[in-house]
Amino acid sequence: MKRKPRKGEFVCTCHAYKFHHRFGGGRCNGFFVVDDYWQGHYGGGECTSCNLLCDDGERTCQVVDGQESVTECPVWQDFVQYNEIKLLGRLGK
Repeated sequence: MKRKPRKGEFVCTCHAYKFHHRFGGGRCNGFFVVDDYWQGHYGGGECTSCNLLCDDGERTCQVVDGQESVTECPVWQDFVQYNEIKLLGRLGK
């Protein structure tokens, strides 16, 4: 039996699982949000004013490189806020 979605719950289709799942549950940490944005902009857009952007001749993102937590990324934070996602557990802190 499939349960009803709860208020503030976002159904995710990332590759953490082979099925639709709750955003922020288990292996799903929302990294796809940051990675997709980075792949589309490579340091442009929102990333230009981000403290996590390193520009030592080659632009890199500390979150995409695994040096910082995904929750530190402003793009990820905006996604969570825009979709009104209620975070529980390790991502909710």
